[in-house]
Amino acid sequence: MKRLASALLAAVFLGGMSVAAVPVASAATAPGATASAAPGCVTETKEVDWGYGTITVCVNEDGSARAYGDLHCTAPGAVHVLWEIGWETTSGVKVSTVAMAGLSDDDVEFDVDPSAGADGIEGITGVDEIYLTEIFM
Repeated sequence: MKRLASALLAAVFLGGMSVAAVPVASAATAPGATASAAPGCVTETKEVDWGYGTITVCVNEDGSARAYGDLHCTAPGAVHVLWEIGWETTSGVKVSTVAMAGLSDDDVEFDVDPSAGADGIEGITGVDEIYLTEIFM
């Protein structure tokens, strides 16, 4: 978990939200429970010690994707709760952070395209796993 937190902090401080480290699934996640190798959408609601949320992830046939939903951090102090997605791509699994709540922004609604922009993930073919994680600052 410390390696994940370090990778996330480095990504945030360097201006990006994508991370290459694969986080440990939350206690509420059954391994392999989220897998979608075909275009379409999957919705999950999860909870960890200091947060909860609902996320819908859609994968399109053209290699693009969309992730939207809400995220809530219930912790006092320096805790962040993050939605992260392990994307199946044409070049292997890539993990990205799509939403973060905590500190001054405890309730977040989001709608993102992780394949957009210069740092977007290319060739998305499906979802390997959806993670709800928490990091302590």
